[in-house]
Amino acid sequence: MKRQKSGVLNDPNDLIRFSQEFPLPLINRVTFNIKHIHLLLAKIRKSNQMTDSTDNNADLASNTESLEMVSLQVKPAKWNEGVSHFEDHVRTVDYVLAWDTSITPSDPFPENKREVYQRNLIGEGLELEEDHEYHGKEGDPDAGAEGSNVSTLKFIKIHVPKNTMANYAEILKFRQPIRKELCANFQTDDSKSIIKKHMVYDEGPILQEQHEEEVQKSRRKTYLQLLGRHKSALEKFLHQHIYVDSSTFPPVGFRYSTTYSRDKHYLFDDDEDNFFTPTSRARVAHFILDRTEFEEPPLKDPHAFGISRLINLGVYTAAYPLHDGDFKTEGTLRHTLLNEWGSVKRWYRYQPLDYIKDYFGVKVALYFCWLGFYTCMLFPAAIIGLIVFLSGFIHVDSSVLTKEVCDDGDKTIMCPLCDKFCDFWFLNQSCTYSTILSVFDNGTTVFFAAFMSIWAVLFLELWKRYSAEVTHRWDLTGYDTHEEVARPQYLARVERYYTMKKNKVTGQDEKRVPYWTVKLPATFFSFSVVALLVILAVVACVGVIVYRMAMITASAFYGVDVLGPQLSSHALVIINITAGVLNLIALMVLTWLYDWVALVLTEFEMVRTQSEFDDSLTFKMYLLQFINYYTSIFYLAFIKGKFIGYPKQYTRLFNIRQEECDTGGCLFEVTAQLAIIMVGKQVTSTFLELVYPVLMKYWRAGFKKQYWKGKLWGEEGPQWVQDYFLEELDIFSEYLEMVLQFGFVTIFVSAFPLAPLCALVNNLFESRCDAKKILMHYRRPVAVRVKSIGVWLTILNFVSKFAVFSNALIIAFTSEFIPHLVYRFSVSPNWSLEGYTNHSLSYMNTTELDWIGHNKTKFDVDVCRYKDYRYPPEHPNKYAHTTMYWTVLASRLIFMVLFENIVVFLVLLISWAIPDIPGKLKDKIRREAHIVNHIMLEEARKSKRDCGKPDMDSEAKGDDYKNQDGKADNGYTSDFSTENLDLACELGYDTKGWTNAKNAKRGEKWEKDLSKPPHDEALVHRPSNYGEISEETV
Repeated sequence: MKRQKSGVLNDPNDLIRFSQEFPLPLINRVTFNIKHIHLLLAKIRKSNQMTDSTDNNADLASNTESLEMVSLQVKPAKWNEGVSHFEDHVRTVDYVLAWDTSITPSDPFPENKREVYQRNLIGEGLELEEDHEYHGKEGDPDAGAEGSNVSTLKFIKIHVPKNTMANYAEILKFRQPIRKELCANFQTDDSKSIIKKHMVYDEGPILQEQHEEEVQKSRRKTYLQLLGRHKSALEKFLHQHIYVDSSTFPPVGFRYSTTYSRDKHYLFDDDEDNFFTPTSRARVAHFILDRTEFEEPPLKDPHAFGISRLINLGVYTAAYPLHDGDFKTEGTLRHTLLNEWGSVKRWYRYQPLDYIKDYFGVKVALYFCWLGFYTCMLFPAAIIGLIVFLSGFIHVDSSVLTKEVCDDGDKTIMCPLCDKFCDFWFLNQSCTYSTILSVFDNGTTVFFAAFMSIWAVLFLELWKRYSAEVTHRWDLTGYDTHEEVARPQYLARVERYYTMKKNKVTGQDEKRVPYWTVKLPATFFSFSVVALLVILAVVACVGVIVYRMAMITASAFYGVDVLGPQLSSHALVIINITAGVLNLIALMVLTWLYDWVALVLTEFEMVRTQSEFDDSLTFKMYLLQFINYYTSIFYLAFIKGKFIGYPKQYTRLFNIRQEECDTGGCLFEVTAQLAIIMVGKQVTSTFLELVYPVLMKYWRAGFKKQYWKGKLWGEEGPQWVQDYFLEELDIFSEYLEMVLQFGFVTIFVSAFPLAPLCALVNNLFESRCDAKKILMHYRRPVAVRVKSIGVWLTILNFVSKFAVFSNALIIAFTSEFIPHLVYRFSVSPNWSLEGYTNHSLSYMNTTELDWIGHNKTKFDVDVCRYKDYRYPPEHPNKYAHTTMYWTVLASRLIFMVLFENIVVFLVLLISWAIPDIPGKLKDKIRREAHIVNHIMLEEARKSKRDCGKPDMDSEAKGDDYKNQDGKADNGYTSDFSTENLDLACELGYDTKGWTNAKNAKRGEKWEKDLSKPPHDEALVHRPSNYGEISEETV
């Protein structure tokens, strides 16, 4: 094209031609961005400097006016306004390194390490730009010096160029979309949409633009079948108030994708805007930062690599990718997500999962996906639990047992609750206790416990199906954790302890940690410490038990004289509540200790990949927290009051009499403890999650009285300065909190039917509060690619199965359901509970009590009552268990076995009936794999001419490729077929030399070992600590 002499571009076509003559890497020739137009203006000015200045001024003014007219007609790219750039306003800032000069590093030569590290980063293909300094107080002469009291922030901006992205995208096996024109002939449907399960959008994703009309017709047909008519009132309501607003979050189009390879560049549109997304760019930058050395070779320290080590040494204070702009700036995805997704006012709307994934990565998005699904599944459980609670609450006044305790209890004298100081007491003193207990301990509890056991399994089965659709939608179906590279911390320790071992898959010798001398002792030590921490949790529980026993003794000793008649009647309830609060405080303190210890122990175990590290850490943390939070509840439910003996011969532990349950059992204590721990933990956790990052931000910036240009640091300034004062996001604690909540909802639900309702209310606001928290107060995390929620699913499976056993035990041995049932059918003349209270109490001769002489009792009684089935004093077998005791015990065991077997059968039936992956999705995956393979094969055949293959189909050349024996003399034997040569071309082998008989052996050699991959330039000249690249990765 001939260049225009004039600088005037009179229409957009001239602008396009000019952009082709002066290409810019980020220009989209279909839709222009305003920033690109300004860059073109700068190029016009530069090019016109060579012409006459007088004419040039007029031309430039005309050209500027023309470009400004064009810019008014061009719509900027959505959510692109807040992206940070280098000084040239072209290269984006993909990652940032920062350090504070007021913090004295532990390393004596921080400047040298920074210089070497940054030079090595440039050698790895990254582009760096140092930003100007930001001083805590302007004009301070000491600002900027290492160790100065005045903070001076320094930043290094990092950009990942296109070539570097291509190299590492191949190493990390990124899945990238195939060019649209290659997929134009293949139709698809919306079976990949997750609208059917979770209604992510009010319109299903548009899988192919040219088929939008067919997709809409299919959806309308489905709605007609389900709702009976086209635009029903329910459909309108869901579109307006429940589904994600498609005007704010447009549906994301479906693209066929495959693993990125530079050898197959013809499959991808590398020049497309955002071909590599910001999250992918940050992931590559983090991968390089984590494996780059910061010492000159030869290395004296095998750990001298990685940004994590530099931060620990104080050489840098932070390293992070950037948010796409301030959360107050309109037009950024961060601002839009905060207003729509992070707003508590919009708790009723579904979450824009696709956009969460694009902004935070798959790992964070999958957590919110699971949380949203879990919250939706809580709705039926919460409704039925509320009905069960209301059923018990409504029948409180008509409860026969409550009337017997409260109205007739003043005639029943109970035996003392402790050895020396306690006096006799009236049964009606436990009236409040019995009234509350009747709300939770009733016949509907059994039904609800069975329902929740089935609900837990149904939830997991449906989640597996839903998760399969989501992971397929996000191109995670074929992702394998074995493709992960080794952790840099692992590689450093391998260099110290390694032995060579052959990989059974690749056949290559690899460095491995010795199992017997290193790995086994480390694992044994780790679990020994975990066992010690478990004992610590048990000790804390015992401390609460001692407190409860001491308070019961004190209340019994002082009695009505000190506490008063009103407070004395509620003493047992108050003691249980205060004991629960003390237990909660102990739990929160131990939680902080467990977090630190578990992290250190997992690092000590020397696990290879990040996924293995996360799994090991998760198991330890959950085990510790399981013991920490559930020990006290297990004690109340299964131990307290079960082996106490009777007044004349109590079972003692260390000469201490064990705690007794009330006459109505210990179920209320379980309920109170569960409610306090569950609700209290959720409230305190939410409060700390919201307040802690804000306090830390102002501690770093405000409380130190450090200002930048008169404003509090982090409130204004470039994005990298604002993000520096934010906290790092850890999604692990969010998972742990919700999985512990799942345990409260399922394991002990028979004692607290309102647990699902409490969890539902908490989660409706938890998801929005978490969204607001991570958008406002946390740095943008590095995107992590995962295919599922990982080991958390294994833990949830364990909890759901353990819940069946736990609920069976609670109903059979903790509640009074079985004794009530036995009394109705074997004792009561009219199948009612009239007289049950008196029937369940045994007699004790007070003259046989060995502590009666030490008391100044106010009662003059011959016998007292206690909770048990034993013969009276005048019976020949006095104080021995009656036949009723053994009948009740046998009934408890029979019920537990029947309950468990029936529920387990139903659970297995549900698991068998609901496959983990829907059949339609399996067919869809096969279909898409077939289409992608077909596209790759067709494109590989088209590119054969670049491989130098002769045209075998040409009849004119047929005789020229025959030798004397009549065999093909075309560079390969007849056995080395055309298909094999096609495969060689497709895999990137140089086959140009195969077209003559001299190099036929080369083709035969390659044919014998087709599994050997071609040479990969991306793996050349890598640092020694770069990681182990698996065969699949190559």
